[in-house]
Amino acid sequence: MRIAVLGATGMLGHLQKLRYCIAGGELPVISDTAIAVMSAGQHLSGVRSQAIGCAPQVALEETVSRAYRWFKSQGLC
Repeated sequence: MRIAVLGATGMLGHLQKLRYCIAGGELPVISDTAIAVMSAGQHLSGVRSQAIGCAPQVALEETVSRAYRWFKSQGLC
């Protein structure tokens, strides 16, 4: 059952990406790459970095905003 769901989800991700590439519009909510990473069991967590004293210096919202502005300035979005 799990493999069928992952396969269907992966196909949906590919279709969303194809639709975006052809027709434009809004970016897919979850990319086919994100689906592949999640299905492989790779999850990100900041627990280990915080345990050794590497706490974030900037709030998540500001980090995303800065990254978006940089990508835009580079003509990547």
